[in-house]
Amino acid sequence: MFTEEKPSKLGDIMTALNDPRLPIYSYDFEDFDNHPYFRAARNYPLITYYEQKFMEAEALMMTGGDDAAIHDAFMEGVTSSFDYISATTPFASDSLHMVFDSLSMDYMAAIDPGEGNVTMEDIMTQKYIAMYTEPEVYNDWRRTNIPELTPNSGSTIPYRFPYPSSELTLNLNTPPVDGLDAITDPANKVWWDIN
Repeated sequence: MFTEEKPSKLGDIMTALNDPRLPIYSYDFEDFDNHPYFRAARNYPLITYYEQKFMEAEALMMTGGDDAAIHDAFMEGVTSSFDYISATTPFASDSLHMVFDSLSMDYMAAIDPGEGNVTMEDIMTQKYIAMYTEPEVYNDWRRTNIPELTPNSGSTIPYRFPYPSSELTLNLNTPPVDGLDAITDPANKVWWDIN
């Protein structure tokens, strides 16, 4: 999905964790049209099992859930994200597939914080990696500020999509003109974003 110009934050995180998904995410850009994620006939799930497990781990953590249940949901999220890639990626050979599966097991052992030690940063970072092509990752970042992102010099990271001009001119329920900056400036947060 990206080559040498991979998103720096994602690439840095994956490199630091020695994540075996990085070569798969770094698919040859010259063959972009044939990338398995971008084929027109690709079946694309609305929600995945691994997303559900990361949401479960987050919900358990936020509600004071059992440490074992948090750990199990977190690790199942990581494991099932690797299972999904293993099942949906066309590997060049069976031996490369086996290498990926072996590296996946090593990775999961290395990132396992142990029962009682899972943090919100662990959960959201692994969810960010597993779901980096999903729009929900953007909303997760707005909710949690994980991972910590640094905007390009002289810019800000957008927190909202601006209202289209047609909405501003044709919708009678649009906020009054004196409040337009609040809803049209991408740097202003949406009402639910308290972070």
